[in-house]
Amino acid sequence: MTEDELKTIEARLNELPSGPWYVERARPGHDDEARVYDRGSWGVCKPTPNQPLYRRPIAEFVAAARADVPALISEVRRLRELFENTLGGGVL
Repeated sequence: MTEDELKTIEARLNELPSGPWYVERARPGHDDEARVYDRGSWGVCKPTPNQPLYRRPIAEFVAAARADVPALISEVRRLRELFENTLGGGVL
């Protein structure tokens, strides 16, 4: 993955509402349906009449991605820097 690709991912991430994001049951009695929101707003992944509610595993993945993606970007950059500083780099 190139630095330009990381920057593209980071730019998309920066357009999103800040985290953390949460998962909440969409309707009482429907534990398999969920919504994703941030700080009490339903604006992150709000279901619409044309979009079904998320199944809980999908909602949990989407909610966790708000924290996971920045961590992964940071780790890629940290490992690249380590590689450059210890081995002289040139490959990445």
